[in-house]
Amino acid sequence: MSVGICRSLLCIFRARSRSPHYRDLGSLSVCALRGFKLKIIDFLAELPLLQELVLEYVSGFCDLLPLRELKNLRSAHFENLRRVSDFSGLSGIASLRYLCINGTLDWDQPIADFEFLKGLCGLEVLKLTWVKCKASYPALLPLAALKNLKKLSLYPHAFALEEYALAQLICEGVEGAQMPLAVEFKDTGYVYFLGRGSGYTKMGAKNELQRRAEFEQKFEACKQKAREILNL
Repeated sequence: MSVGICRSLLCIFRARSRSPHYRDLGSLSVCALRGFKLKIIDFLAELPLLQELVLEYVSGFCDLLPLRELKNLRSAHFENLRRVSDFSGLSGIASLRYLCINGTLDWDQPIADFEFLKGLCGLEVLKLTWVKCKASYPALLPLAALKNLKKLSLYPHAFALEEYALAQLICEGVEGAQMPLAVEFKDTGYVYFLGRGSGYTKMGAKNELQRRAEFEQKFEACKQKAREILNL
């Protein structure tokens, strides 16, 4: 959807027009808004048949609450929403099956906490890439509310190591929940460990195997901590 169409859409909804154009927009099932500023997104609440929503590089607004009115929304993709950190406006969208929240290579999308997941009981796919969460451990504990989750995709350096251990136990059997503890980048010659700030080691270094073994022990300790929280 072009910027011009999106601006026209805004004007139409604000004016509450009863023209045929308004009726056509009200029947939209897919809406993709990219690369411009919006102070509010209230007009989206007036798209009752919307099933797929994409907001990419959209700045100016901070409140997602109007999206709760989208009772048929099944897929939501958010990328680089500069003023958004509170995603609680998504909570209660029972129809939502797919949720993707992305930042960019040079900017992590802030997420205040994940309490909103408790209100997304129908969610089947959750993807979090280039994000950062302000909440303390166990920030990912609300994953336990996603009883229908089938696929989980977490960027390997978005969270502290203990959060990945927690997610693995909560989402046992879910595709993507069990992540490799170390990833080799042969083009650079380094091995990067799972978790924000977990560091790396050089492939072939004298202490590489020792570093890997120590990290595995550290991860097991994180899992034990998670088991205590989950009463496992």
